[in-house]
Amino acid sequence: MFIAAKYEETYEVPELSDLVNLCAKAFSKEDFTEMEAHILKTLDFDLIVDSSLRFLEPFSKLQNLEPKMYSLCRLLLEACLFDIKSLKFRGSMLASSAIYLCNRLRKKQECWSDQMIAASGYE
Repeated sequence: MFIAAKYEETYEVPELSDLVNLCAKAFSKEDFTEMEAHILKTLDFDLIVDSSLRFLEPFSKLQNLEPKMYSLCRLLLEACLFDIKSLKFRGSMLASSAIYLCNRLRKKQECWSDQMIAASGYE
């Protein structure tokens, strides 16, 4: 939880003493820091996951997606989680495909702009 908070939270990472109290003092501060170091070494400090949602955020801003279209893109990406075949695609490809599909559904004249080609690398 300590590592996740450091990775995800930008404003408030819990204090070690709070985590010790949360665990009913079953672990010490040293236990937490030793386990944190062990986990990070085991993962070789590779914490970044190629998530399609991470790509959707900046891509949707480039496309100026309306909130409803952004929600539809998220729904499409979440539906991909249920299909094991989608694992062979990169997160950036899935996010780009969701945006492109939404633009096609809206019958936008330009479904994929030069700006999106430059940002995503997909034509």
